[in-house]
Amino acid sequence: MAKKKLKDLKKSKDFYFRRRAKQQTLAPVTDVNLEIRQKVKTIKGTKKQVQSQKNKIKSLEKENRKTRDKIKELEVRFTFEDDEGKKRIEEDLKQYRIKSLVLEKNQLRALEGKDFNFVVDDGFKRYFINTRELKKYWKKGKDASILILKKMGKNTEEAISYYANLIEKEKNTASKSRMKKLNRIKDGLVKKLRHTIKQNIAAVESGDMSELDEVSDDDEKSYSLLFKVVGVNIDRIGI
Repeated sequence: MAKKKLKDLKKSKDFYFRRRAKQQTLAPVTDVNLEIRQKVKTIKGTKKQVQSQKNKIKSLEKENRKTRDKIKELEVRFTFEDDEGKKRIEEDLKQYRIKSLVLEKNQLRALEGKDFNFVVDDGFKRYFINTRELKKYWKKGKDASILILKKMGKNTEEAISYYANLIEKEKNTASKSRMKKLNRIKDGLVKKLRHTIKQNIAAVESGDMSELDEVSDDDEKSYSLLFKVVGVNIDRIGI
């Protein structure tokens, strides 16, 4: 087992897969709830860290004001320019972007010990889960990873529908290699990921880790979904 790479252990007993994942600082789905709870307890910062984050936000807000002023100035000039001048201004405008402060302000709330959002990337979509929602789950004795798994299951079904529609749309026009690729992706979602998500949910809800060794009717073995929890980010790691 020690010589095998992590991806090669997916078909072994899930115990070995989870153990190797932990050695690589990845969190199997069975550990995600604990990691999130610990993060909520320990993420509050010092006064110095809070002030540093506030200063960073103020600096970004100042930059945004300057950017808005420059954009406004160029937009006013645009009206009075000839075609060549307008083209130059259009190119200049592409260089100016207002920076979103959503994540920086979220980090500040976390450092202040207030409710904040975890930023989840499940491999399909990026979305927020607020700690208020997590606390309600924990109060009922539930595992927060179920929220992520069920959302991931929904996103998987949407992806399956997308590829099924795309295959139907392109079946008479796409090349054989293109159709083979699309069908391979759809089959992977249907036969592998759908089954794996289902078994991960079953394992978390029942506490029975043998659910992660179940083989589907399509002869596909399930395995622990893996995540990386860093700061306020929870990312699914595809293996």
